[in-house]
Amino acid sequence: MPARLRRLVPLGWRAAVLLALAAAGYATGQVLAPSALVAGVVAHTVVARLLARDEQETHVENAILVVRSNPAPGREDEYNEWYDGEHVPQMLAVPGFVRARRYVVHGTPDAPPEFRYLAIYEIEGPVDEALAALGAAKVSPSASLDPRVSVTPYVPHTPES
Repeated sequence: MPARLRRLVPLGWRAAVLLALAAAGYATGQVLAPSALVAGVVAHTVVARLLARDEQETHVENAILVVRSNPAPGREDEYNEWYDGEHVPQMLAVPGFVRARRYVVHGTPDAPPEFRYLAIYEIEGPVDEALAALGAAKVSPSASLDPRVSVTPYVPHTPES
């Protein structure tokens, strides 16, 4: 927010907008019509909502945890039953983890991928706290899970990062 607008914030946006409109009208010798004051109030509302949204996005960290994995050889059905029926509910019970979505490689590529399955867990709130809670949680692996797993947290890219 520009410094000159920040100085007016203690007055409240509505008062700042109305004062600016009144000053503009006074400077030009025109009397402001009620519609100009209404426009000022509408402008105030729009600006306030945009600033509140930006402020909320700045203060709430959102991230994803990307997990790539494979079933143990010959145990794909057991792996999927465990993942969907046990593992995902355990993950969503961890504070900060709010959604999960699983994917499988599409088609039959000529060269098999390193990992056939992908899970994306959405994290809301402080990322470090959610990852610490995950580390402390009793999330149990399955024998149907190949031990080679890739786990990577991602945070939104911003120009400042």
